[in-house]
Amino acid sequence: MVYDSPPSVKNQNMVYIFDMYDKKLEALIEHWKKFRVSSSEPHIHPADRNLLLKLNSHFFQDYNQYIDSYLAGCVSPTDIHTGLLPVPFWGDFRTAKVFILMINPGFSHDDYVSEVNEEFRVALENNLHSWNFSFLDKKFLWTGGGWYWEGRFKEIAEELRMKKYCKNYGDALQHIAKRVSVIELVPYHSKKFRVKGSILNQLESKRIAHEAANAIAKVAKRNEAGLIIRGNRYWQIHEGSQSIEVIRSVGMNFPKGSKAWNILWRFLTS
Repeated sequence: MVYDSPPSVKNQNMVYIFDMYDKKLEALIEHWKKFRVSSSEPHIHPADRNLLLKLNSHFFQDYNQYIDSYLAGCVSPTDIHTGLLPVPFWGDFRTAKVFILMINPGFSHDDYVSEVNEEFRVALENNLHSWNFSFLDKKFLWTGGGWYWEGRFKEIAEELRMKKYCKNYGDALQHIAKRVSVIELVPYHSKKFRVKGSILNQLESKRIAHEAANAIAKVAKRNEAGLIIRGNRYWQIHEGSQSIEVIRSVGMNFPKGSKAWNILWRFLTS
């Protein structure tokens, strides 16, 4: 398989990364290459379509459609927004040292506004078959995802700057962006996640993400990568390693001195 890689990335490095993770990351990427964006149809992977359309979902095509329905009381926090592009993962798998497993992309009003921005929308579309998108990119810190993830990494980015690992805060964020990748169990947006297990277990995108996560966990158990998990009731990854941490608090935070902080710090500074 030949991949479109930036000139600075050698193909043998790609092979090594995929071999290291049992080629499950390759399967995840190949799965999402089959997704095609259509302006007239819900943004759902073809393998998920029949199942996902049985759930409560909305195909709003712009902010005005969404907000009118929301204000009319027709949108539930658990409804899935298929008018927004799926985000199965972000970050560069080739350079990542720490992987964060999430449940699904969240949702806020401004997501519909953000995707009107052409540069951001193109970046999200390209993310489905490449590896160079990050919410920590300075061009996208203004988005809901940028705001969320900068907040998670702000303290550790400041620490990297103060201890001279990076020359300034912006460089620290870009350093984190190169070393951290995020994988979503379910790539579709909702404010709250609530999908019956009987349906979730049939979702093809979930199955492939779960297999990739298990492959990463094997590497993390050898302390060759870090793994931080939210929603382990869904991921069901065994924690038995100093390089694996399950976040059990309501918020997704990495307070200084916590195991999650220590995992991030070790792999960001090594």
